[in-house]
Amino acid sequence: MDDEKAVEKLKGFGVPLHDPEEIQRLLANLGYDPGPVDGVIGRQVRGAIRAFEKDQGMKQTGAASFELQKKLSQEQRQRSKKSSGEVTGVSGSFDLEILD
Repeated sequence: MDDEKAVEKLKGFGVPLHDPEEIQRLLANLGYDPGPVDGVIGRQVRGAIRAFEKDQGMKQTGAASFELQKKLSQEQRQRSKKSSGEVTGVSGSFDLEILD
């Protein structure tokens, strides 16, 4: 069974697939202010979610979900790669000549 089918099956049983505290941590790490990381999805967290969704060009729901948590994680990985100077999608070798 692939991941998406498994997720849909678990959703059908009413199993929560997201971690509210992790969503709050990710939002904070990305510069959105969810308030205290306490696992409670309140007004401030929903506002931070809507701001993230808006910045990502997503429909602004303000809802915590597995899909949102996945998108937040992906965005954090992307930003980490950019800030660490990691280069992806480049192969081969390069000769550098330093000019005075």
